[in-house]
Amino acid sequence: MNKDDVCIIKNPEMVIEKRPGPNFFKTPLSEYKEWDTAQGKKLYGGTWYKNDFKASTAIVTENIFNNRLINKALYDIGKALSAHEIEFDEGNRLHILFKEALKDAMYYDSAQHINKININALYGAMGNEFFHLFKLENAIDITISGQHLIKYLANCFDNYFRNDFWKDKRFFDKEDPMNAVTDSIVKIIETDSVVAGTLVEYNGVKIPIEQFFDTTDSQWYVGDNYYGTWIKNKPTTTTVGLDSLKEEIAEVNYVMSHKVKKEMFKITVGDKEVTITEDHGLMVLRDGKLIEVKPTEVKSGDELILE
Repeated sequence: MNKDDVCIIKNPEMVIEKRPGPNFFKTPLSEYKEWDTAQGKKLYGGTWYKNDFKASTAIVTENIFNNRLINKALYDIGKALSAHEIEFDEGNRLHILFKEALKDAMYYDSAQHINKININALYGAMGNEFFHLFKLENAIDITISGQHLIKYLANCFDNYFRNDFWKDKRFFDKEDPMNAVTDSIVKIIETDSVVAGTLVEYNGVKIPIEQFFDTTDSQWYVGDNYYGTWIKNKPTTTTVGLDSLKEEIAEVNYVMSHKVKKEMFKITVGDKEVTITEDHGLMVLRDGKLIEVKPTEVKSGDELILE
C-alpha cells in the first residue's frame, strides 16, 4: 500500500468545527446555521472538505457518473443506428465500442439506470447511521449544495440573457438593448411527477393538478409533453424557500403534463392520499432525523412530513 492509497482510504468526509487551513474548501453547510426541521430549528454546520486529494466516495461517484454518461451515449448511438438515422462511423470510438460489444441499445439504457440507482444509493448510505462514513451533516450538505448550485446556474442564465446576450455579435449585427430578455428565462428548475388527480394549491384553494393545467391561457405540446403558461395573471401557490426553508407564496409560470413509464406508488396517511413516481422524494422523520427517501425506502415507524 503506497502513500496515495492511504490518502484515499483516510477520507475527508468528516465534520470539522472550523476551517483548518487553505487546503479546505467551503460548502453551504460549512458555517453553523439554524435549519428548520420537523422537530423545530436544528443547528448544523462546520462541514469542510479537503481539496488536495479526492475522497474514496468522491472517486466512486465520479466513476459511476462517467460510466453513466458512456452508457447513455451508447444507448443513443444504438437507437439511432437501429432506426437508420445515422451511419456507422469507423472513426468514432463509441461507435466501435457499441459494435464490438454485441449488445442492443436497451442493454445500455438499463445500464445507465443502474448507474443512477448506484449514485442515489451512495447518497442514502451517507445518511445511514450504520454506514462506515456516516455523518448526517454530509447528507444534508449534499442536498443543500445541490440547491445552491441550481440557483447559481439559474442566475447565470438570467444574467447572461439580460445583460450580455444582446451584445453578442454572433447573434446580432449591433448592440441593441431591445434584444435583451427582461423576464426570467428559468421556468423549471427541478420536477417530480404526480398523477393527474393530485391536489395542488391554486390561489389558496386546493384543486386537482389536471384542473390547474386547464387554467392556463396558452397550451402547446412537444412530443408527449404538454405545456401550459399564464399570459397575464399568474396563479400563486405555497412553496418552501431554498434559503429560508420556510413556507412562501410564489407565482407559477409554467406547468407541464407528460407521460411516464415509471412505477407508481400510492401513499396514504389518514384521509390524505397521493400517487407518485418511483423516484419521487418523500420527507420522513426517522430516529429523530429528517431525511429524504424514495417510496420503496419508507420503513415501518417513519413519520411522513405532510402539507
